[in-house]
Amino acid sequence: MEQTGVTSEKFEVAKHHGANVARVTAHLQGKNLLATRNIGIPR
Repeated sequence: MEQTGVTSEKFEVAKHHGANVARVTAHLQGKNLLATRNIGIPR
């Protein structure tokens, strides 16, 4: 498969970005990222 319109520099940037996303995903695996209650409204 030939690359069209993607420079080798942009391809390297995309690979590094993908690696960073994978690291963050692995770090956050199993953690609950959603709020369980609305804490923004004072009572």
